[in-house]
Amino acid sequence: MIFFFLVAINFSFFLGDNTFSKTHQRIVKVATLEWPPYTCSDCPQQGIATQPLIEYFQKMGVKVELSFLPWARAIREMELKNFDALWPCWKNDIRQNQLNLTRPLFRSPVVFLRNAQSKKFAEHSSVKALKDLVPWKTGVVKDYGYDDDVMEFLKTHPDSIEVVSDDETNLKKLLLNRIDFAIVDLENYKALVFKKFKKNEAHFFVHPNLAKKYSLYLGFRKDLTEDTKLIFDGLNKDQSFEKAVLKNLKSYENKAPVNL
Repeated sequence: MIFFFLVAINFSFFLGDNTFSKTHQRIVKVATLEWPPYTCSDCPQQGIATQPLIEYFQKMGVKVELSFLPWARAIREMELKNFDALWPCWKNDIRQNQLNLTRPLFRSPVVFLRNAQSKKFAEHSSVKALKDLVPWKTGVVKDYGYDDDVMEFLKTHPDSIEVVSDDETNLKKLLLNRIDFAIVDLENYKALVFKKFKKNEAHFFVHPNLAKKYSLYLGFRKDLTEDTKLIFDGLNKDQSFEKAVLKNLKSYENKAPVNL
């Protein structure tokens, strides 16, 4: 990603002994996607995962400026080397970009959605494994880096997939029965239902099979200078990042409840 959200970063900074010089603070230009609740322009502190990332850079004496882009465009910008890092990315988001990944910073619960009002609902219940999806149409977001098994399925069964521009479009097509399944991050799905599809909440059903947790990373361009090693090493040692995301998620869910 996804499908995966995500962020590209353009660095320009001055290094001190163990941090960036506060007297020479530099701006980090960040391009990210709208992927609530993790990263979003209208979320508190711009998302539950973006907030601890910004705080980390602030500790390093670096200011972050966010720009929200469609994910496919963020990928293209990385290929053009217009940015220096991608955030947050699933592992396969970097297959073509060959980025240096931090350790996993948090995890994304990816599920398959169905339309509970579909006339084919009972038939869809027979799906137990990816191979069972072949007769059906599954919605995926363009350039999301799903796990290896899903990526192989997309490659070998192109007639069984529908490529869309974003997760919101995926849910719309599911409501209209133009697709049979939609691959989404569970928390992103719940955020979209709360913000955009509250009246349609009863139509969505989380398929009990095929769910999987994807790790999410910050990916640095490989041709960056050695100066970025301080940030990279620091994030690799930081054990508090996922705890901060989970804490923010709990607070978010209390304000935006969704029934499953």
